[in-house]
Amino acid sequence: MSEQIKRDVFLRDLRRSLEQLSWNAERQFAYVDDLGVDVDEIALEFDDLFRIAESMATQGLISTDFFTRLKGIDSQLSTMTRKGAEVWEREKVKSSKEWETLRKLATETLKAASDA
Repeated sequence: MSEQIKRDVFLRDLRRSLEQLSWNAERQFAYVDDLGVDVDEIALEFDDLFRIAESMATQGLISTDFFTRLKGIDSQLSTMTRKGAEVWEREKVKSSKEWETLRKLATETLKAASDA
């Protein structure tokens, strides 16, 4: 597979993940309920892609600015995880500052994805 195809597939999957992170709580719940998983699944999906992003940035396949934005999301998710299981409870997903910040970061990063 060519580097361009790898990049295109990666960016497609990453955009999907960013969209999921940016959704409101009800839409996130509908997505994970359809899958039969907990809401942390959307964070796990992003984490898988973030690990690939590190390599893509090193190879110059995504911009440094874009990777920095992705690191911001990863940092927010790490902060949320350190706070414990409470952050992942449905009521917190709906109303917590942590989730509000995460959605904002994901929305901003999604807008920047076209310049990746």
